[in-house]
Amino acid sequence: MFIIAYVLYTQVLDYQNVRVEQAVVGALLILCSYQHDARLFLRATLGMWLVGVMYDSLGSLTPLVHEVNPPRARPVYDLEIALFGITREDGSVVTPPEWWIDHYQTWLDLPCAFAYCVYLWQAIGYAFYLYASGRKYMLRKHVWSFWLVNMMGFATYFIVPASPPWYKVAHGLGEPVDMSVKSSPARLIAVDDYLGINYFGAFYGRSSNVHGALPSLHCAYPLLCWLYSREVFPRANILFAFNAALTGFAAIYLCHHYVIDVVLGIIYSLFCYWLVTSTADNLKLRDERLGLEEFSDAATKGKKTSPSRSTKKGRDKIE
Repeated sequence: MFIIAYVLYTQVLDYQNVRVEQAVVGALLILCSYQHDARLFLRATLGMWLVGVMYDSLGSLTPLVHEVNPPRARPVYDLEIALFGITREDGSVVTPPEWWIDHYQTWLDLPCAFAYCVYLWQAIGYAFYLYASGRKYMLRKHVWSFWLVNMMGFATYFIVPASPPWYKVAHGLGEPVDMSVKSSPARLIAVDDYLGINYFGAFYGRSSNVHGALPSLHCAYPLLCWLYSREVFPRANILFAFNAALTGFAAIYLCHHYVIDVVLGIIYSLFCYWLVTSTADNLKLRDERLGLEEFSDAATKGKKTSPSRSTKKGRDKIE
């Protein structure tokens, strides 16, 4: 039913705005539904597919919400100035993203662009790896943490619709905000020029919510990947940690997010990791006590962990 609903939404109800990736995903979902292992993977990663559907829906929902709760550019900006303002030589106080505008460097542009290029694909690719390596239990936690952090982020977009720093730089802090403004890749447009491509201009130019900067989900995804990689990669997880830190810096440097956005994204990730992990671990212990194999070690190790009734009776007699 989920597959049918997704295909109907992207291919029929919203047919005028169908993108190539939507058509490809819809076709893949239909094809994968006929293969057993692929169906198991779709089931295990259901939370990620739900996020995709919800994100595509934001384009229709956001204008309706903004009519009731209009976005504002000044409140988050003023708070950023109060907490993290930087004083220039001329005495003016600016936000960190504005300060970096005068200090852009090519050797910083490229690694920051890399972080912004892979932040989403890292989360998806890591889910593929966890499934292929048989870490189904870890995969469930990763997927549903990803789902929860997105739902919290989308809800915050609606409750506190905040403009990104590039909007303030280009359009000021006047209210009401200009709802006709299209999303901008900000500093990433320079990277497109370096490389002679239009990847970032196309990708970030079609955002479904221009005034959804708080929190930074760009920072949330890599941080979740690092948190769940520590057990899987005891040594190599340092690479995940470095990428998470680089993405947090890039969000500010590229003029996509304020420091406040990044901090809230980190808090959301840590909360979702704690909530999903603690809940899943408690459920796993319960299922192992009940002998349910789907979430017990038997499902991941191929062993039957709970003793049989006859074994229990024999043990009782001995005791």
